Amino acid sequence: MKFINLHGHSSFSYGDGHKLPRDHVQRVKELGMDAMALTEHGNTSSHVQFEIAATKEGIKPIYGVEAYVAPKGEKRKFHQTILAMDEEGYRQLNRLVTRSWGEGFYYEATVDPEWLLDKEQTS
Repeated sequence: MKFINLHGHSSFSYGDGHKLPRDHVQRVKELGMDAMALTEHGNTSSHVQFEIAATKEGIKPIYGVEAYVAPKGEKRKFHQTILAMDEEGYRQLNRLVTRSWGEGFYYEATVDPEWLLDKEQTS
């Protein structure tokens, strides 16, 4: 059985990650993995650099985000890793991130758990 990292942060996860996406891809290749995910905190900004580096190295990129999640009115948040399964899932992921910055609250992009089940959000 092969290990695939499904939760990783590059320098695009402000204050919690390190190195550029290409460095992560190179390390995954060195370790003999054939896929990996980048799940930045509250953003998908690394995904273009990630896709370019992964494609060049023959690594399957898995796109995701580590979202801050809390119901409206709650100050306490938890982290939820959300991965895109396909192109439509990636579009939904970007809609969710955009909404979290526009309607989020308490100083960070925040996802309301109701949005994860919102048919309007995901179509």
